[in-house]
Amino acid sequence: MIRWRKSSRSQGIENSDCVEVANLSGNSGLRDSKKPDVSDTPRAVRAALR
Repeated sequence: MIRWRKSSRSQGIENSDCVEVANLSGNSGLRDSKKPDVSDTPRAVRAALR
């Protein structure tokens, strides 16, 4: 089971936009809390933002 974590600054804020991070077999995973079924690696996110 993957354990996703979000910033402590996001705790208690309902309907907030949060980025969550998880350890994925030696890599990191990122996802948007509003769309938790879609995730990617930090490297792929950086490439998409360029």
